[in-house]
Amino acid sequence: MLCRRECLARWPRWGRWPRPAGRLGHHAVRAASTASTAPATPAGSERGEAYVHMKSTIPLLTETIGQVLQRTAAKYPERVAVASHYQNQKITFNDLLKKADRLAAGLLALGLSKGDRVAMWGPNSLEWVLVKLAVARAGLVLVTLNPAYQASELGHCLRKVRAKGLICNHTFKTQNYHKLMLEVAPEIATSTPGNIRSDSLPDFKALVTITNELLPGSLRLSEAIAAGTDKGVREVRERQGDVDPFDIVEIQFTSGTTGSPKAAMLTHHNVVNNAHFHNLRRYTTGSPKNHDLVCSLVPFFHVFASVIGILACVEAGDTLVIAAPHYEPGPVYEAIKAQKPTVMFGAPTMFVDLLQELERHGNQGFESIDMLFSGAAIATVDLLNKIKKVLPQAALRQGYGMTETSPATFTIPYEVDDPNRVLSYVGQLLPHLEAKVIDPNGKTVPFGERGELCIRGYATCKGYWDDLEKTRELIDEQGWLRTGDQFVLEEDGYARIVGRIKELIIRGGENIAPKEVESALSMHPAVLEATVYGVPDERMGEEIAAAIRLKDPAVTITLQEMKAFLKGKVAHYKVPKYLDVMPDFPKNPSGKIQKFKLQNAFIERMKK
Repeated sequence: MLCRRECLARWPRWGRWPRPAGRLGHHAVRAASTASTAPATPAGSERGEAYVHMKSTIPLLTETIGQVLQRTAAKYPERVAVASHYQNQKITFNDLLKKADRLAAGLLALGLSKGDRVAMWGPNSLEWVLVKLAVARAGLVLVTLNPAYQASELGHCLRKVRAKGLICNHTFKTQNYHKLMLEVAPEIATSTPGNIRSDSLPDFKALVTITNELLPGSLRLSEAIAAGTDKGVREVRERQGDVDPFDIVEIQFTSGTTGSPKAAMLTHHNVVNNAHFHNLRRYTTGSPKNHDLVCSLVPFFHVFASVIGILACVEAGDTLVIAAPHYEPGPVYEAIKAQKPTVMFGAPTMFVDLLQELERHGNQGFESIDMLFSGAAIATVDLLNKIKKVLPQAALRQGYGMTETSPATFTIPYEVDDPNRVLSYVGQLLPHLEAKVIDPNGKTVPFGERGELCIRGYATCKGYWDDLEKTRELIDEQGWLRTGDQFVLEEDGYARIVGRIKELIIRGGENIAPKEVESALSMHPAVLEATVYGVPDERMGEEIAAAIRLKDPAVTITLQEMKAFLKGKVAHYKVPKYLDVMPDFPKNPSGKIQKFKLQNAFIERMKK
């Protein structure tokens, strides 16, 4: 999940990880049993241009998510698939498959058909995993929604993909999902559950709520599961071969620099192979049961957790540990201490907080952690060194990816120990992918020179839903996907990220489009003009700073007043931390605001 943009991970590690005597980790064993284990080898440009094709003798998989779950359930039927600490629930792979098929049959019984979009909206939970797998088994398309979305953001996403259904929690923290949904489609309150008709959501049909309460217009999740008959379950299992690996299985919303989120379309082929080759490059600890317990601190709606967390665990037969519904250092610490996972991944900001929590407990409680993935934002060398000092037994890893590449494209191979590699590079290109670095004119630069990274191969998404123009901007006619990030590429397939071309603000792993926040600020009756930009922050990586011009210079607006105004208009993580009221903005001759001057001025102020 870094994912300088919709991430993934950049995964460093120091020190050689001791191998279990006499045997390989289970991922390596599986690779040896299915294909040649010869390592992937980079093939570069003969002209010295920064182009690498990471060839491999291990073939790409042609499975769907549903088939991967079925394969793993057959191999490890009684192994725990998911252990949700805060819910005090566990489920085996065999039971997870059975329950997923029952829910899949229930969704189809509601009138949903192959290819229909079903959104999931809520915090991390066992039910979230169940829904993801059931939707895939049913041949439907999962639309992942940020649990912090407000009504306007929810409505935009549901309308954008013409969603037929939504599965959500009833409440979470200050969010009341059912009430927010009624703001989007008031007709739900008087509709028959499973047969919703709404003018604002003309394609919408079914609302399913994860609760025991009876809510107007909504089916309970237990009722949706019960709607799956034995005949329906048999039909779900029989139709698995009808689901094409190249069908869209997931739509991930990704903020762009132009405002409203874009809907990236990911196929079974994209995500199954990304999870598979991530697993093959990840070295396992070789526990007595020959599998890992993987604790995801990242929200499941994020592509990092959805693919590299949930799906990678299913593909490998690992146990997914859910510490808490959302990240909080205290509950997460207690969950890790109790569940004893071997692998943990999260954003750098999460590890900053967890290190403080560890210090309060005498640096005790994380002894089970053998591998730690840091992703979803930029991790500083100081932070990584501190983690290594506190958790000397843990191999640290980083990588690079983005939502549109399913997501991982670069990771550090497990056998690499060179400190320069693990500290300075985001990793080596994954097998079966091509990478090149180009200048502003589209010409490939020489190895070792900076330019924009482009990716081609199985991992590139199918484009943006209902947005041909943006898709063409993202992927050219030759299939090259432009990442918008500045890279330096080496002949051996290793790469360094050196800058960001696009204007996204990455705050604690959340990608924020400045224009979206600017639009909300401009709704204030006293605001004439607003601009938003990212500023450095030790904990979050970046924070949001806003500058506004007022219609009446005599009026005053405080940061707290603006925060109160924005409540309910944008998600909480998009609310600026800093606010400047200015008589004018620095602009270039064409009238474009020069945000870099505002950023530089802010940094200089912070130094004083």
